[in-house]
Amino acid sequence: MKTRTKVIIATSLIALMAGITIVGTSFADRREYSSDAGPMRFEERHGRWFDRGRHHGHHGWQRRGEHLFDSFDSNSDGKLTQAEVDQVRRDRFTKFDTDTDGKLTLQEYQALWLDAMRRYMVDRFQGLDDDGNAIVTTEEFVTPFEKVVRHMDRNNDGELTLDELRQR
Repeated sequence: MKTRTKVIIATSLIALMAGITIVGTSFADRREYSSDAGPMRFEERHGRWFDRGRHHGHHGWQRRGEHLFDSFDSNSDGKLTQAEVDQVRRDRFTKFDTDTDGKLTLQEYQALWLDAMRRYMVDRFQGLDDDGNAIVTTEEFVTPFEKVVRHMDRNNDGELTLDELRQR
């Protein structure tokens, strides 16, 4: 594999983890959202992905690290070697290199990306599905964001500006 390909893959992984962290942190900062049943912590409504951690002694990075460890510890010996990481990465690359040319096209990489994100997508879907019926209604989809502007509006004018967002 060429150095450029390795750099692109490594950069993509770093960007993915940063994006997940930013999204998780931004939502985890909102402590309460109301529902018909009354105030409830955001993490109670939306599951363990956005769990603030300090209530349960388990930090988000630690959970993500454990998931990554589980993904790469291919021989399940509780230890992680660079050889295991490299082999898992090679295997994933091969799985999505459908034309077996040793390169990923944008379409092949998209399939890899969607496969990698599926766990997070399912987790978010389940977090939105308040009644657990495997269907997300408009109400369930909108409710988590019903107080976004009010929560972040520094000057209480009912509008959110980029300056207010940057102050956060």
